[in-house]
Amino acid sequence: MHFTLYDALGKLIIDYGNLDSKQINLTVNLKEFKAGIYFLNVYGVKTQKAIKLQLSK
Repeated sequence: MHFTLYDALGKLIIDYGNLDSKQINLTVNLKEFKAGIYFLNVYGVKTQKAIKLQLSK
């Protein structure tokens, strides 16, 4: 599976790359980023999912 993090404007923030495992534990650290909306995109062989993250400070 491949993981990427984008801001609300569509700018790539972090490319976590491919993680190969049956069970994945991904920590997303947004301490250094401004408050706002971010999208964690998950790409699999036959699937794609965007997870909306709202960062409030």
